[in-house]
Amino acid sequence: MPAVTVSLEEMLQLGDRIAQDYFRAGWIAGFQGSLGAGKTTLIRSILGSLGFSQTLITSPTFSYLHVYDPPREDLPPVYHFDLYRMTEVSFLQLGFPEYLEDPKGVSLIEWPERLQERTPEKMQTFEMRMVGEDRRRVAW
Repeated sequence: MPAVTVSLEEMLQLGDRIAQDYFRAGWIAGFQGSLGAGKTTLIRSILGSLGFSQTLITSPTFSYLHVYDPPREDLPPVYHFDLYRMTEVSFLQLGFPEYLEDPKGVSLIEWPERLQERTPEKMQTFEMRMVGEDRRRVAW
């Protein structure tokens, strides 16, 4: 299902729509796209629509993983990965697969293609790309 956004407001609306349709314990989502395609912004929009503090949602580029505690009891914890600089070996060594296997959490993964054969079968992929100066196409 593709969507094209031309503003931050439209990205927020898309994040809200995705959150309402898909955000549940056990959900694993991968966000693919070039640098600057809006992966972190979309994740911030999804979580922000659920009450997570948007100011705390940043790309974990150098730490690889941020864990966000839910703002309400009815929401699961979120595991936000940025695998841009990660190798498969370090993913395994750091014990990250256990987060993906947590049926009570939500895993949001930037650069999921870095997982290679460790990519979860049930992962929903969001393909993001620039289609103009301020336009982004998101397909899933």
